[in-house]
Amino acid sequence: MIPFRAIFVDHEPQEERHKRIDRDMLSRLKSESSGILSRLVRGCLKWQCAGGLLPPKVVRDATAAYQAEEDILGEFIAACCEVREGASETAKNLYDRFSEWWIENISNKVMSQKRFGSLLGQRFERVPDRHVWYRGIGLLHEIG
Repeated sequence: MIPFRAIFVDHEPQEERHKRIDRDMLSRLKSESSGILSRLVRGCLKWQCAGGLLPPKVVRDATAAYQAEEDILGEFIAACCEVREGASETAKNLYDRFSEWWIENISNKVMSQKRFGSLLGQRFERVPDRHVWYRGIGLLHEIG
């Protein structure tokens, strides 16, 4: 995710983030096309030597913030589960509690059990037995 804060305007810029629309940009780009292509090739070679893109810190930070905001499974785990060594819970019990939590907090349309299991398996060890278990996570039990 790249934060894009510039606003292009047709009038004299009023704020620092305002940028005047460049109506001659296409003709300027065409006149510089060989230099642009050369820069693209050099950049591609540099990228290949570096082993991929090395995004700047601002991009890495924005991406991490976005992922944290969109981490619905993480919200469920924080609200309804305990994460600790020695904890374990069946996939069925976790999904049943997740479904209840989802309907209360998100939507009436709950994600599939298969998708839930796939996401949970990325974070916790999946242990197939007579029933599927996950190690390292347990449900918080309400005291009633």
